[in-house]
Amino acid sequence: NIVGLHAHTGSQIFETRVYYDEVGVLFKEIKRIKEKYNIELSEINIGGGLGIKYTESDKPISIYDMAETVTDAVKHFSKFISKKCDCIITPTEKVRQLLFKYEVQCPVKVVPSGIELQKFDHTLQQEDRARLINALSLSTEKNTAVYIGRLAKEKSVSEILSYWREVDKEKWQFLIVGDGPYRSELEHECKELGISESVFFAGMIDPSEIADYYKLGDVFVSASTSETQGLTYIEALASGLPLLCKKDECLNGILNEGENGYSFEDGE
Repeated sequence: NIVGLHAHTGSQIFETRVYYDEVGVLFKEIKRIKEKYNIELSEINIGGGLGIKYTESDKPISIYDMAETVTDAVKHFSKFISKKCDCIITPTEKVRQLLFKYEVQCPVKVVPSGIELQKFDHTLQQEDRARLINALSLSTEKNTAVYIGRLAKEKSVSEILSYWREVDKEKWQFLIVGDGPYRSELEHECKELGISESVFFAGMIDPSEIADYYKLGDVFVSASTSETQGLTYIEALASGLPLLCKKDECLNGILNEGENGYSFEDGE
């Protein structure tokens, strides 16, 4: 039973009549997937990275096991939506090129999303810093690597955790800010890797306070390659943090190697 369809990013399109006219195209593709794999679809999630959560014999299965099939569905849906558009705006060249591969039928322009820099260009008062450090049980004697974002599988936080085993725990601690469906898995992974004492989960933070959490860090880390633009990278730089991130096209023009951070690839 398909019980829900959720539009995440791109809601401006999905709120129009075009959405209701053409969503049937996606449902036909989903029906094909359902029949092919003999599964029960319990939830459909359209947005920044199409996701389908489903169960087979009450056992959760990751959508990434069927990524190629779902990509075909997204490609089909994007192409049909584009026929109703005069122009599509994307935040990065990475997404623009992806839409070309989907064979969209209208011009695609790049207009990056912006942030209010003044929100991140401030000094965190000592009493506020002390309050946060105490609440999070952080050490004042260690450097802090910080990740801020949703805790979902595609964010690849687990990759950072696997690298964290090699970090000098006497000098470094890892602050993870955010929440999501993968949090319990990450917490379990920390225990399995024996790094729980140096990894701290802050949970969901009110957007009005998020700038303060960047100020607790000494470096911003991420292994995600699923970002369309990666506003957290820009927010981190605006907060004065260098980047240590997995190489990805969305970082073009943002990360200047050796100047405001470093990138890494698999196995590095």
